[in-house]
This record gives sequence, structure tokens and C-alpha cells, in this order.
Amino acid sequence: MDIPSLEPIPLQSRLEALIRIPVLRDFIEECYRQILLREVDAPSLRRFSRRLRFLPFFSRRRFIRTLMGSDEHLQVLQHRLTKLEHIRQTVEHQQQALAFQYQQLARAEGAFELQRQVQEKQKIENQAERRHSQAIESLVLSKYEHLLQIDPPATFVSEAYQELLGRPPAKSELESGRTRLEVGVDRLKRDLLRKVLEKCHANSLDATVAHSSFPQPIHDMFRPRPSKGSACRVCEGSLTFKWSLGVLSDKYMADYYECLQCRALQIPHPYWLDEAYESENAACLCNPDTSRFMRNFSTYRYLAALAKAQVFPEQPQFLDFAGGYGLLTQMLHSAGHKAWLTDLYVSTPYFASDRYIRDFQAIPENSFDVITALEVFEHLTEPIQVVERLRRILKPEGTLVISTSIYRPSEHDSNWVYLARPWGQHVTFWSQEALEACAAKTGFRSVGYFPSDEGVLILFSMDSVQHLKDKLAHGLRLLQDIHHFREVICVWDFLTRRCITLLEEPEVREVDIKTAAHEIAA
Repeated sequence: MDIPSLEPIPLQSRLEALIRIPVLRDFIEECYRQILLREVDAPSLRRFSRRLRFLPFFSRRRFIRTLMGSDEHLQVLQHRLTKLEHIRQTVEHQQQALAFQYQQLARAEGAFELQRQVQEKQKIENQAERRHSQAIESLVLSKYEHLLQIDPPATFVSEAYQELLGRPPAKSELESGRTRLEVGVDRLKRDLLRKVLEKCHANSLDATVAHSSFPQPIHDMFRPRPSKGSACRVCEGSLTFKWSLGVLSDKYMADYYECLQCRALQIPHPYWLDEAYESENAACLCNPDTSRFMRNFSTYRYLAALAKAQVFPEQPQFLDFAGGYGLLTQMLHSAGHKAWLTDLYVSTPYFASDRYIRDFQAIPENSFDVITALEVFEHLTEPIQVVERLRRILKPEGTLVISTSIYRPSEHDSNWVYLARPWGQHVTFWSQEALEACAAKTGFRSVGYFPSDEGVLILFSMDSVQHLKDKLAHGLRLLQDIHHFREVICVWDFLTRRCITLLEEPEVREVDIKTAAHEIAA
């Protein structure tokens, strides 16, 4: 916020210094500069020079009092008061913004501490569970190994109950055990087929992969696919091993590789993703995404600035891809924008449920001016196919707006919090080179970062570099304009929308406790 500068007030000591100026012309000119804050005009200079020379009672002190009592000096003082009021309001808004930021930081610190405690507790419980499982497995191998030789699932379940519990299984127990064994065998078979396909380099594999391109179910965008050797999923460059870390509460071991060409960090074969997304709709002990509201509110504010800076066409149509609970869509819609959302894992969003598109594949091409994808790209195993699909449902001059943390190889190591290892869903980490490679491969002309180079919002645009840069510069100026900020947030305030009337003074009424108690007793 720009705080206007104030001219100094002429103090008594400075007035005395003015009186001691030896040359009369210099005295008059300096009085005008310090009292009326302007240069003296020629007629006034001649008039006051004659009066100071020839009128015996018109002294230099009286001349100063004349200037200070003039209407022009009164206007100067009123202008100064206006500036002071502007400064007061600006400082007050800054204090309110700082107080809000402090509150958010305090809440974030509390949430992080709670999350740390829950993770520590979960780690202890997992270790205890692993020790218990190891003890059980040791007992099985030492005493009941002969049961493992029984092949039919139903027979195995019956023999196990009979030998361990001394009774046959109930019908429900038999059915449950048999189904669980068959599902486990089916998953092992699919894992084996996936590994065999990964070793296959024949033309039949290329034909299979080509045949699986769009159209396809939207959830396939998030599932692992056989990759061509060790090629980067963004630019098809060569990969180099970085480190191995436990994911999904250390249940599985993930191998992280970095592309030698675009520097993207990635997990080539995240075979646990089906399990990682199983509980996506279930309640959590703690929220792994503690900045959800802040991110959506900030994105709404930044999008409003970009729209006003004409980064998007007039009255743009928005689609929030993988929009979760619909908060951003509802905020845009409440502010008068045309906005919709779609998401695989949320069957009915809490917000904007009437603006929810269930069938993503049914969206026609050239439908939207802006598509947002907040904290989505780090989940993708086939990012180029996803962006190509989003590019087709964008209008020819449309913009794709994403958010993801930028991977910087010189700064980030295996302790980077954005790896999000406990949840096992982040599998692709984008460097700036990788983002630009993805934009180039999918037909965009430029990539912009707004309002920071930390990846708060990343724009894949059809504008030229200079054209987009000029628009983003306008957007940055709007973010620093307190009037624009008021316009953005007033849509949710009852007073500014004139839903209620502000009292001239507070209304407080005293409660007659004795009368109320008497009525209750009666």
C-alpha cells in the first residue's frame, strides 16, 4: 500500500529563521515555499516587496501572519488533513491485514502441531502393528505352514478355522474369507501382468498404449500405467535415481527419479495408488491439506485480479478441474462469474452442487475460457494426456491455471514436505523446465507465474510472452490496490451488500434477572 508523503509544518524555530533572511526577495520567496507550498507569483512578489519597504507597520512578522491566515493556507491545511486521514485509513487496513495474517499463522502452527502429533502417534501404532504382524507370521511359518499348501480358497478357510479354533467357519465367515483371498490373488495377478508388460518392448505394447489414449475414463488419469523403460513422463528424457523413501505411512517403498532433461522429480511405478485413493472420501484423523481454505480464497482473489487485468476474456466461463468440495466454484459464482466444477473422488460436492459436471468425458471441446487445476498436477501419472484433454475443452484462446509447488533440485531433498509421503498420492514434482516442456508439448505459447515465482498460480497461456507479461504486471498492481481488494471481498459482507443497516450507535439492553426468575418460577 502506498502511503502519501506529507510536507513538513513550519515550526516557530523555522519561522524565526525565515525572518533572519537578509535579502527581502529571498525572504518572500522562501515564505511562500514553506507556508503556501508554492513559488511566489510576480505580482505578489512586487506587492509585498513594496509594502515591506514603505509601510512602517507591515513588518516581516505581520507578513508571515498574513500568509498563515490566508484562505490559501487554510486549503493547504485541509489538504494536509485529507492526506492524514488517508494515511490513517491505510495504516488501519494494514493493521487489519497483518492481524488476519497473524491469526492464520497461529491456526496453521496449531494445525501443524496437531498433525505432527497424530503422525507420531500413527507411526508408533504402525510400528507396533508391524511387530505384531511379524510375530503372527513367525508363528504361522513355524506351526501352521502346512495349511499354506491348501489351494482352493474355500477349503483353506475351512481347514484354518477347524485347526485354529476347533470349529468349522460360519457361512458368513467362509464367504468373507474366500472373497478376500480371491481379491488378493486377483490383485497379485494384475501386478504380475503389469511387471511383465513393463519388460515387454515389442510392437504389441506400443499398440496397446496407443489404443488406450482418449477417450478413456477420467480415473485412468490418476492410475499407474506401464512406462517405456525409464523415460520421463513429461518430456520422455532419461531418468537418474535420487532416493528411496517409505510412502503410505511407510507401508511401501517408493523410488524417486529425476529427469536429466527437464529436471522433473517422479515416482515411475506408484503401484499403491489404488490403495492410496481408497479412503479419499473417508473422514481423517487430521486434514493433510491444512491450507485448503487459504489456497481457494487466495486463488479467487488472484483470478479476480487477472480477470480485471484482461488476462481472460470478458465474462469468462470457468471450470475447476478436480475441484474437490466446490469452494472455489461457489466463490466465483457468488461473485457473478460463470463457474462449474468436476471431480472424480467427490460424488456430490458440499458447495456448488448444482454446478457440478459428473461426466468429464462428456464435456464438448471449446467449452471454457479458463480451467483451474489446484494441487492436481502432482497426482498425475499421465500428465501430457491430461493436459491435452484439458486443452481440447478450452476455447482456442483459453488459459489453463494450475497450482503446484515448484521442485528446485538445488534446494529440495528427501526431507521436502511436499513429497507428502504419509498419503502416497504425490508422484510427479514439477520443475519450471518441466512445466514449460509440458506447455510446449500441448500447444501453449507461454507460461506465467502469478503473483510469485513459487508456483501459487501457474498460467499456461496462448498469449505471447510480452503480452502475457504486460497483463500480469497490471494484475500485480491491482493486488496492491486497497480499493480492488475491497471490491473483491465485499461480495460476502452483509453491510456492503446492504442486507443489514449499520447502527448509528451500539444497542445494548439490560436483562431483568429477578423478573425473569420470578416468571420461570411461576
